[in-house]
Amino acid sequence: MTASVTFWRTFARARSGATAIEYGFLAALIAIAMLGALTLVGDSLVTVFAGVSSEVTAAEAKTKGNCGDGEGDGSAVCDNK
Repeated sequence: MTASVTFWRTFARARSGATAIEYGFLAALIAIAMLGALTLVGDSLVTVFAGVSSEVTAAEAKTKGNCGDGEGDGSAVCDNK
């Protein structure tokens, strides 16, 4: 009987399990914060890259002089698309 009581007293006083649980909670909170930040940044990055893509396409069309239709001699003036 005394071994059982000693075991439960030792188990109740142990703090290593509580530390592991605290680290688990911290990791979960960090993951949630990262997910939220990446979601916000991801939306703005899509907008930025879409703008860059349209600018590159327009610049490429101007250098080819065909406004993106595949024809021309390089002298056409194109509007930004």
